[in-house]
Formats: sequence, structure tokens, C-alpha cells
Amino acid sequence: MPPETIIFTGKQVLLLQKWEYEVEPPHALITATAAGNRLYLFNVAANGLQWKRHYPELKKIADSFRVV
Repeated sequence: MPPETIIFTGKQVLLLQKWEYEVEPPHALITATAAGNRLYLFNVAANGLQWKRHYPELKKIADSFRVV
């Protein structure tokens, strides 16, 4: 099961699920949530060199995903 984060907002409770794929380039960080009968996906992708050099920044970008 993917890591999950529960976020409480003033109107609703959101469940974020995060996946990280590192098998072969391109690598990807995917975050998904459902809100208001809609599914929101956020994908951050990088080639092997970008992944190696900038993984912390890519992770920070993926973690910044929010549905407001």
C-alpha cells in the first residue's frame, strides 16, 4: 500500500497517496487525491541524471502538491 497522508481542511478530509518509481529512467514521483468527485494526479518526472542530482528538490516539489 502506498504511503498515505490525511489532510483536514475547513470543508473536507483529503487522503493523499504517494508513489515513487525508480526502476528505470524516467523516474517519477506521483501524488494522487480525490476531492469533490474528482481525481487529481500530480507527476514529477526526471531522467537518470536529473534524479541523481536533484532528487531532494524533486521530492520537495512532489510533496508541495495540495488541492485547495
